[in-house]
Amino acid sequence: MNWGTFVRSLETDIDWQGDWLSGPALDLEALLREVQVTSTAITECVDHLLQDDAAFNTFVDYSQYPRVLMDKFTVHVDQEDRFRVRLHRFWPRNMTGGVVEKVHYHKWHMSTVILSGSYVERRFAVEDLDEERKHAKVVETSAAELREGMSNSLPYRQPHQVVNESFEVPCLTLFVRGPSLQPNARIFNTEDETFYDTFSPRKQYRDALRSLRGLDGYFHPLFPKSVG
Repeated sequence: MNWGTFVRSLETDIDWQGDWLSGPALDLEALLREVQVTSTAITECVDHLLQDDAAFNTFVDYSQYPRVLMDKFTVHVDQEDRFRVRLHRFWPRNMTGGVVEKVHYHKWHMSTVILSGSYVERRFAVEDLDEERKHAKVVETSAAELREGMSNSLPYRQPHQVVNESFEVPCLTLFVRGPSLQPNARIFNTEDETFYDTFSPRKQYRDALRSLRGLDGYFHPLFPKSVG
């Protein structure tokens, strides 16, 4: 499968509004596994971005690199924004100092395939949720190691945590997310059983600037509200 065929299949063969785990995710994982064994597809995609300045400049705005734990490289955005395709690089422990990502959930469905390396995904259930007090207890319900060639799917609002447990080998994945189904994602602090919501970078950037205008440094959700 070449890259163009993969993208056309995403556009025409996946029901982005369907019951995710019972149908669309299975179809998408099959596509991802086919791309994984066809290494030329990813080469074709990257070569296109390196040669097309307009596409490169567009997707840079959707990417996040460098980051502490995991880098996100967006390589395709659907014109109707039904899906986005990314390459991920999960740093090994010798580069992260043993820091792991917080338990969180996303505002969209997703599927992924491991291109190289491995990671462990842990899933959680939410107990004792209190939206007003921002209180939530999360309990681990499963843990699975995903290795090269293995695929995986996650519905929106399913808390999870991904950790590359290798000391020195990065984990590379091909990842597809669906359309946003709510405004926010959510981060859970397991230490004190609290949570906070995150929104689009554009919205959060505006909120940050409004705080900085008044020299208010308490604009991150982890900080208490400013008394000013």
